[in-house]
Amino acid sequence: MARWQEISTRVEKNLVDQIEDIYAAHNAAAVSVSAAETTEEIFDLLDNEFRLWRHVEVVGLFDAQQDVSTILLALSIVEGVAQKNIERREVEDQDWVSRWQQQQKPLDFGHGLVICPPSLAASVPGPRQILLEPGMAFGTGTHPTTKMCLQWIAARDWSQHETALDLGCGSGVLAMAMAKCGAGQVHACDIDPRALVVAQANVRENKLTNIDLGLNEELNLEKADVVVANILLEPLIAEKPLIEKTMSDGAELVMTGILTDQAETLVAAFEAEFALEIIATEQEWAMVGGRKRGRT
Repeated sequence: MARWQEISTRVEKNLVDQIEDIYAAHNAAAVSVSAAETTEEIFDLLDNEFRLWRHVEVVGLFDAQQDVSTILLALSIVEGVAQKNIERREVEDQDWVSRWQQQQKPLDFGHGLVICPPSLAASVPGPRQILLEPGMAFGTGTHPTTKMCLQWIAARDWSQHETALDLGCGSGVLAMAMAKCGAGQVHACDIDPRALVVAQANVRENKLTNIDLGLNEELNLEKADVVVANILLEPLIAEKPLIEKTMSDGAELVMTGILTDQAETLVAAFEAEFALEIIATEQEWAMVGGRKRGRT
């Protein structure tokens, strides 16, 4: 016999607090929030604040014997919640245990680079181990774009004389990966101050001293040998002047956060200053990479 019942509501991000309040008022045993679709799982869940997810799924867990009719009614009268986006199902304890275990497993990106929950740190020790709590979606390496970046970083031959930039750092995972894999100095910036708070906490957790964090407009970097940017098409194009300014001739640029059918647009936008091409794809996502052209 099922011990729990689960109610999930798919809503736009501005309604999350209201849905959570309804669950809490009806004695939910647990509440979780995630991207409603994997193609929308593009930005981090940072300090319980959503950035650019449009639709999210808010799930409440309730006792199997509880009458949830009043919960379903309360959800149905929230403006902006469609009846078809409210679902109820019975679940066993094992369902939740399995879900937790999947979140808790280390993620291996090759060449010794592993992202690991702090609770499992002893299970995969090594100089390229990154400690990071699960549940930050984009920030923990589960999204295809993050995965492609981390695999590229892990496979690259880094030098302690190189300076790297993580543009749009979010949780700081790419900056930490570059630092762990051998970059001498790493800069990481974001447009959201809340992202920097979380990134700074992650950097401290990993005892990294060669990462400088700041807002995009505060970036003071004369030369970058490598720039990695995992954001979206429009922000990537908008940040082209900043990217070009911070990079030396011949420096490497890797960009993702774009769909495969957007790659040509991105390459064309950077054509005058950079020689770029698609270097990896994962599901519907693409990553482009290349070098800054020398002055003629």
